[in-house]
Amino acid sequence: IEKEYKIILFTPSPGQGQRLKELLQEKEIEAALKEKFFLVEDSSFLSIVIGDLRKGFIFKEAKQVFVTDEDIFKRYRERRQRWSSQEEKRIKRWTELKEEDYVVHIDYGVGKFKGIETLLIDRKKNDYFRVDYKGTDRLFIPVHQLDRLHKYVGSSDCPPPVYSLEGGRWRWIKKKVRKATRELASSLLRLY
Repeated sequence: IEKEYKIILFTPSPGQGQRLKELLQEKEIEAALKEKFFLVEDSSFLSIVIGDLRKGFIFKEAKQVFVTDEDIFKRYRERRQRWSSQEEKRIKRWTELKEEDYVVHIDYGVGKFKGIETLLIDRKKNDYFRVDYKGTDRLFIPVHQLDRLHKYVGSSDCPPPVYSLEGGRWRWIKKKVRKATRELASSLLRLY
């Protein structure tokens, strides 16, 4: 895009507009955030406008590029929608789990569900979900923390890798995914 063109980016909500502005600032790109299109100033190279625009376009005569946040984050949204459709994989009742099912603990990653065990800890008997990891690693999760577990959903029939609790591999994977997401957003922002 030639420098004399103005870029007007439309986003549906003030919260998304603010987040987009912050993402741009992280990349040292200044953008004016405006509540309405008519408030966009001629001096602004890049403006974020709160409003709906179905599809981006270039208005050559006015030297303006109109972009929707969907144009920028389309791939991200498609992935999120796929994940949303998999939200059904959230475990609502422990009876949905069968022994040997692969599950994902939000903090510790993929493991194998081994059932419920009653343990005596601090002179109190409580029920815990047992999840086995690599080798002899085991995690006992209080049953009231069922929301920390999700059914594993894979893209193939191959069993998922199960890591050790000590290795920090799951934290590394989550960090790598966050970094890749930031890089994707950055490269998309460079396009516009």
